[in-house]
Amino acid sequence: MKTDLHVVRVGDKQTTALTESVPFNRLSPTHCHSCGSTGSFKRQVFHIHGVPESKRAQDHLQESVRQILFQKFSVSHVFFKTHQNDFYADSAICCNCGSPNVVFDIEFTDDIIAAMAALTGDDSAKTKADLEDTANAIRSHSQTERGVDRDVRCEIQVGPAP
Repeated sequence: MKTDLHVVRVGDKQTTALTESVPFNRLSPTHCHSCGSTGSFKRQVFHIHGVPESKRAQDHLQESVRQILFQKFSVSHVFFKTHQNDFYADSAICCNCGSPNVVFDIEFTDDIIAAMAALTGDDSAKTKADLEDTANAIRSHSQTERGVDRDVRCEIQVGPAP
């Protein structure tokens, strides 16, 4: 069965509304891979139509969407998200150097950690400690194997959701 893909750039007002939404913005830009800036980023959001929810995580489908985004909008770096049952591609451009090579990361807020704890059957304190241990192990391994690599983001920021 062929999927009819239709990708539309979301307007500025809706992009602002989406990127100010906590659930949509849990995965958000943290720094520019090209210049290292942690300053501001111009977000571009694309609404992807015609994809059944069961197929959204498929690699070949996401690659097809990436090709459409590159051909139609010259966008080369995206992160896929489902928000309120709609499928989106989220991208950012560094306002410092203009690069589209922006690193996105997840902020582990108290509500995320509580949800993870519920899934594992552990309490939030143990889950947070386990996440910190994992981040430290990744950081240590990255520094040992390749030297200090600024691309490895293993910071766990815990706090109330904004």
